[in-house]
Amino acid sequence: DGSTCGDAKPVSAAEVILARQRLREGFVFVGLVEEWDMSVCLLHAALGGDCLASDFANMHPGSNASQELYETSELMGFTD
Repeated sequence: DGSTCGDAKPVSAAEVILARQRLREGFVFVGLVEEWDMSVCLLHAALGGDCLASDFANMHPGSNASQELYETSELMGFTD
């Protein structure tokens, strides 16, 4: 239909129904990248298996990866 991700197109009722169905039937587990360690632990608690050190390692750090936090001074203290 020519739309792209982020277009301000309203979601139809049929799309909401389909999205809910896909979440219920199409996923065994959903975790949060922002809470990776907790998600990995929850995955093991739900599905079994032991936590390994490699579960918590960044296996694909990318070219902009850093062990330091992002520079946030330009936000002037704003948080959401």
